[in-house]
Amino acid sequence: MNANKPVAEKSRELNINWQRLEIKGKTCPRCGSTETELEKAVTELRKRPELRGYEIRLKKTSMTKKKFDKNPLESNRIRINGSALDTLLNSKTGSSKCCGACGPTQCRTISVSGKTYETITANLIVKAALRATSIE
Repeated sequence: MNANKPVAEKSRELNINWQRLEIKGKTCPRCGSTETELEKAVTELRKRPELRGYEIRLKKTSMTKKKFDKNPLESNRIRINGSALDTLLNSKTGSSKCCGACGPTQCRTISVSGKTYETITANLIVKAALRATSIE
């Protein structure tokens, strides 16, 4: 091995998976806002120097109405490297009445440090991602 040749940094992965109800390309305002926040979070994570060497992937999965009707709290769920965002943030899952594609269903909320969120914010996603990588 050439001692002057730099060693390639091992690529690490940060996989963010988000699922939500989607009917004919539409979702509820809550999930739509979370999608916007996810995009902001991924952009921020890619700029973070402590995540240099990480391959950051965002996968969006649509739920069918049938699957949603069986368990509406599975919609607007984020997993990071296989761990639920709720677990990473030590938050509580709750529900509140939704609208739009969801109809009058009780949809997912999360409570972090006593504050309840219907939209999962970019700050919460970044915080959970850093915990998933053991950086925070």
